[in-house]
Amino acid sequence: MELTTFFSRNKLPTDNKKFLIATSSGPDSMALLDMMRRLVKDSSHQIYVAHIDHCLRKDSFLESQLISEYCDKYNLVFFDKKWEVGLHPKSGIEASARKFRYDFFKELINRYKIDYLITAHHGDDLIENILLKFIRSGNVQEMNSLVEIGDFASAKIVRPLLSWSKEELKQYDIENKVDYIQDKTNFEDEVLRNRLRHHVVPLLKKENTDLIANANNFLNSEKALEDDQSSLFSAVKRPKIILDSITGELSDISTFSNSQKKRYFEWLLAKKWHRKVHFPTQDFTKALTLQKDGFELIIYQDSFYITKQLQDKAMMMPISLDKPFNFLNKQYVVSLKDSWPEMTKIDYFYNIPDLKFYAGSLENGSKLTLADETMVKAKKKFAQAKIPRQLRNRCLSIKTDKSILYVEHTYRWQQYNEKYVCFNIFSNCEDSFK
Repeated sequence: MELTTFFSRNKLPTDNKKFLIATSSGPDSMALLDMMRRLVKDSSHQIYVAHIDHCLRKDSFLESQLISEYCDKYNLVFFDKKWEVGLHPKSGIEASARKFRYDFFKELINRYKIDYLITAHHGDDLIENILLKFIRSGNVQEMNSLVEIGDFASAKIVRPLLSWSKEELKQYDIENKVDYIQDKTNFEDEVLRNRLRHHVVPLLKKENTDLIANANNFLNSEKALEDDQSSLFSAVKRPKIILDSITGELSDISTFSNSQKKRYFEWLLAKKWHRKVHFPTQDFTKALTLQKDGFELIIYQDSFYITKQLQDKAMMMPISLDKPFNFLNKQYVVSLKDSWPEMTKIDYFYNIPDLKFYAGSLENGSKLTLADETMVKAKKKFAQAKIPRQLRNRCLSIKTDKSILYVEHTYRWQQYNEKYVCFNIFSNCEDSFK
């Protein structure tokens, strides 16, 4: 069986593993479900079937009914969920449907400790995907979204049918008496993918009957180049995570061309947020700010910062010793103790005991007291600490009614008094000094 070869070739063990099969009732996904049922040793305990009724057609309930009957016949675990009409957006329905679908898969993966999410993307899907990406952006790094094996939530997402054509999968269904339902909207030409499927791909297949094999060769060669790039980027000194941002020194990538630096920044962003964002190529030796798709790339004082494009700010609020508080979705506590359960000590400051504290983002125009009792503008200390303007509101600040005592990554009270005690700051966040 070809699926056996696929799992063996890719060193994906199947014994005692749990498989979540994304099933739509179409000929390709029903063929996949039948193949996977035959592949595993104990399908009743290893196979989990997931279906979303998108409620886009009046007869969509028939799809759930067909899959349910198949699962009942072979004693397979079946999960069915409706995307109610009231949740449908006025625009971008395809992207919203995909998010709803994959959020459901993620929920099942986490709940049932699934090892593999299996989807029925096949060779024709791969060709269409390459053509769509070519038409919309021409960016080669976007053309590999249908990789055979990838990561999804805590599982592997696996697409074992990329070498199969849709016609071959239909033929499998006929030979093995597997019922399926054809989505009538797939025969309409209103969407670009369908127009490519009906008019362009058949012409290309006439030119070359090995089109699916060539599409897989393209996918594999692009992946090889991406692996080479990852090896190059992985050799760079590991950047830090500060203030929910990736940051590093430009000197660490000084040998890279500007186009390589651009791809390095995009690679880092994808590793942390699992998003493919493409910044324009610039002179990355100069101060600049680039915004794209909800993310921001900042070049500031010979350093780079990659962050989500947010205007974070928290008003000052009273806090008490030894009582955890939240600041911008992270938890902190100020204590005279040397440790705190499930938190890491991130910093400290000295001052007299029994103070009334406030915590939040520093107000604009604030001034900080130096050791010689002179005052300095906070923005000067931020600049000395190489914290760009866009991230300054994310720095936890602690003050009294009269004085600022601490600014994360930037400042702590600098005067000395023999009555001072040490106030330790603990946090559960990953982006603090350790």
